[in-house]
Amino acid sequence: MPLNEDSRTFVEESSGQYTATFKDESDTAVALTSIDSISLTLYDKYSGEIINSRNAQDVLNTNNVTYHATSGLLTWAIQQADNIIVGLVDHLGIGHENDDVDWLEEHIALFDIVYNTDLRAIHEVKLLVKNIGIIEQSSSSSSSVSSSSSSSLSSVSSSSSSSQS
Repeated sequence: MPLNEDSRTFVEESSGQYTATFKDESDTAVALTSIDSISLTLYDKYSGEIINSRNAQDVLNTNNVTYHATSGLLTWAIQQADNIIVGLVDHLGIGHENDDVDWLEEHIALFDIVYNTDLRAIHEVKLLVKNIGIIEQSSSSSSSVSSSSSSSLSSVSSSSSSSQS
């Protein structure tokens, strides 16, 4: 199921889960034995600030991401530190005039998958993080990401859920 605005919106510093099934160009799930590497870069879309030290971070069955041996199911257990507010600017233009409207930051998660030795797929996930204003800002180490790219070597279906408490 593709992401929609409700399912990709997380309250700041909440945890959640993102899943995607990785398939090759023939619509066949790519087995773990064919995966060479999976890395994750998570950053704020407008400032380029890296979030939770996830700058080309190895996530092949580590760092809160699992990849199923045969089904191609990738599961990211999104941590509280993955959903922090990094800036004070309302990047989506929501909420400036009306305090009743949500303030949102757009974050990008890039999954870079290398498989069958020389094939590569980059899967982009757009996440919205709702600033509720009562949580103290977390400190995070920052650096910037210069650009993002996407390619379509595979078919990926996605779903996400967030726990908002």
